[in-house]
Amino acid sequence: MHLIARSLLLGTGVLSVGGCAHKAPQFGAERTMPAAQRPLAWNAADKERLLLPDMRAPRRDGEAAFTAELPGGWEPLPPDPGNFKDLYWRVGGQADAECYLTGHPVGALQPNLTRWYGQFGQVVSSTAQIASLPTATLLGSEARVIEIEGTFTPRDGRPRPGFKMLLLAVVAGDAIQATLKCTGPKAIVDAQREAFMALARSIRTGAPAAAPAGDPPPGAGAMTDPGAMHAAPIESPFTAKVANDWQPVAGSSKFLHHRFGTAGEIYVGQLGGDLRPMLDIWRGEMGQGQLDDNGFKTLARTPMLGAEAMVMDLRGDFTSMGGTKIAGARMLVAAARVDGATVFVKCFGPAAEVEQQLGAFAAFCASMERRP
Repeated sequence: MHLIARSLLLGTGVLSVGGCAHKAPQFGAERTMPAAQRPLAWNAADKERLLLPDMRAPRRDGEAAFTAELPGGWEPLPPDPGNFKDLYWRVGGQADAECYLTGHPVGALQPNLTRWYGQFGQVVSSTAQIASLPTATLLGSEARVIEIEGTFTPRDGRPRPGFKMLLLAVVAGDAIQATLKCTGPKAIVDAQREAFMALARSIRTGAPAAAPAGDPPPGAGAMTDPGAMHAAPIESPFTAKVANDWQPVAGSSKFLHHRFGTAGEIYVGQLGGDLRPMLDIWRGEMGQGQLDDNGFKTLARTPMLGAEAMVMDLRGDFTSMGGTKIAGARMLVAAARVDGATVFVKCFGPAAEVEQQLGAFAAFCASMERRP
C-alpha cells in the first residue's frame, strides 16, 4: 500500500509530499449547498438521524421493494437496508440462524468470496471455481450456489463452530448483482435447504413508482460502489471547500460528488456498516486483498470532521461494483466513524490525474463540516 504522503501532518489538514513538485490547488469561494433538514425527534432512528439514504429499489407508498413467500416456521425481521438486508428472516425459529436478501449489487466477486470464506477461516484461490458450482433461481436470474461450513466468525468476533453458510449469488462478469444468504448451525441450515431454495424462487421485485416528468427513470441511480445508493438525489449534510477544476455531478445521489480530469471522481459517502469491512471492499476494487490486523492499525491518519480518518492510497486496476474499469488507476480513501456512521471521502481515477489532486484531496477532507 502506498501512503498519500511521506509525512502526514496531523492538526494542519495538509498531506505533504516530500520530494515532489506539484502545482498548488486553486480554490475559489466556498460553495454553499442547500441545507438538509435533520430530524428533530429525539428518538429518531439512526438512518434518519444520520441522513442515510435508502438502498432499496424505488417503490410506491406502502409497497415493499421485494416480496417473498415465507417458509413455514420462518419469522420475518425488520429489513435493514443500511446493512444490506432488504428482506430479513429468522430461520426455523432458531435464534442463531438467519437469512437475508441483498437485492442490489454488492461489489466485485473476488473480495466478496474472500470475505465469505475468510469468515470460516478458509481461503478461496480463484473465482474461476464459481463457474463450476450448481445453479438455482434468485430474482428470476441464474444464481450460483455457494456452501461453506466450519467455524464461523462474524463481525462480533465470537467463533461459532459447526456453522454453515448457504448462499445464492447472481453474478454478472466479475460483479455480484444480488445475494440470498442463510447462516446458522449446520444441522439447521441443511434441514432448511429446500425451504431456502423455494424462498429464492418466490422472491419478486416490487413495482417501482412512476417517475415525475423530467426525473431520471427508476434504476438510474443503481449502486456502482459503496457510496452510491438506490435513491433519488438528496441534499448533502456536509460542506467542504472544492477545487476550482472539479466539476459537480448533477443529479447524483452521492454527497458533494465531483469529477476531474478525464475520468477522475471524488465524493463523500455515509454508511451504517462497520469501517473495516468497507476498507476491504474498496481494496478489492483495486485488486488488493484484505488488510491484516497490523496493516489496519498502521494506516495513515488525516483530520476530518473533528476526528482522525484512516487513509488508504491504493494503486492498481480499478473495477467498480457496477463494472466500470480503469487500468493503471489510483484510489484515495479517507474514512472515519463519526456519530455512529462510517463517513468517507473517496477519490479515484487514472493514477496521473489523481496524483495532481493530492493536495486538493487533503484540503477537501480537512475542510469538511456537518451542517447544523
